[in-house]
Amino acid sequence: MNHAEKLLSHLYTSNQTVAYATVKGLMDEVEDLKKQLAEAKSLTPETHLVTLKDFELMVSCAAQEYVKRAFPIKLSGKQVSSGHEPHFFLIEAFVAHLNRYEILRKPVTFDYRR
Repeated sequence: MNHAEKLLSHLYTSNQTVAYATVKGLMDEVEDLKKQLAEAKSLTPETHLVTLKDFELMVSCAAQEYVKRAFPIKLSGKQVSSGHEPHFFLIEAFVAHLNRYEILRKPVTFDYRR
């Protein structure tokens, strides 16, 4: 039983039904507002502007990963062709940028299992 439920229980057992109804009504309204806010956020996503600085940071991160990473790269158990490796690192940096700003509903990860 959480704190709010204990308070409501106490109010109810104290025969303070008016206070109980008021508090219960307010809690219900708060829950409704939370639901409406969540729905509004999911229906009207804000636009995220990628600036030149963001792009340069993504390219820099991709280049650093390209130098550090061991080759060949395997994604979902299959080898990424050598011609696609630079593209892969840039996509990986872009997805990391999206995850950093929590733009996507769910974080995206890459399956590096061998």
